[in-house]
Amino acid sequence: MPGRSEAMERESREWIVSCPACEWETSIWALGGIRYGARSKGKRMRMKCPECGEKSWMAVERRPAATD
Repeated sequence: MPGRSEAMERESREWIVSCPACEWETSIWALGGIRYGARSKGKRMRMKCPECGEKSWMAVERRPAATD
């Protein structure tokens, strides 16, 4: 299925992880992860922020890309 890998990447880039301490943000894809076909509200993941070094529960939310 040739189009599936592009769809996985596109959707994984829409899932954003943000640090509550310093407001640093990145996508799940940039962290080396995949969230394809996922749904959730209030999801959190515990990790150390590469920006401020704080270890905390980081919010994970989907921010779909704007389509014009």
